Amino acid sequence: ISLGSGLGALTQLERLSLNFGGCSCLEAMAGFEVLSNLRSLKSCDIRFSHSNIQDLSALGPGLGGMEQLQSLTLSFRGCPTLAGLAGLEALSSLRALETCKLTFSYAKIQDVSALGSGLGGMERLEALSLDFEDCLVLAQLAGFEALCSLKTLKNCELNFAHSSVQDLAALGAGLGGMEQLSVRCSSCSMPPRPEPSAARS
Repeated sequence: ISLGSGLGALTQLERLSLNFGGCSCLEAMAGFEVLSNLRSLKSCDIRFSHSNIQDLSALGPGLGGMEQLQSLTLSFRGCPTLAGLAGLEALSSLRALETCKLTFSYAKIQDVSALGSGLGGMERLEALSLDFEDCLVLAQLAGFEALCSLKTLKNCELNFAHSSVQDLAALGAGLGGMEQLSVRCSSCSMPPRPEPSAARS
């Protein structure tokens, strides 16, 4: 998808809302780099729910330029081809961010380490919501130790219900003096086993 130079020229824009929900033809995020020009942006809400996005690498450079961003909402709910979060390391550049809501429920997420790297730089973050419900192949939370560096975090909601998360050690290391914490791990099951190979003759 091409967002064009028009959006990039809106350098004084303070609020942005884009909804690509249900766009099954949307597979790549090339063009989202233009978001880096929106240096006055304070609120950003972009939804890709039920699209066929495969990776977020092009989104990273766009996020990195939003120096004044205070509120961020990204939704990838029901994206069946999204397996990794590479690109979200750029979240560490959002040092003015106060509220962050990220939804990956019903996606194929396996590796969240890039997200963990991104969380560590949010020096002013007060409210965080991460939703991985029904991410059936998500078993490890590597990188979530970064939560311990969020000294200003007051409210945190984490949803791993119906995923395959078994080990919360990384998560535990990141929990500090928050005022309100909600962690859902109901109906977490063991990750699906690979199909047995055919017996050799």
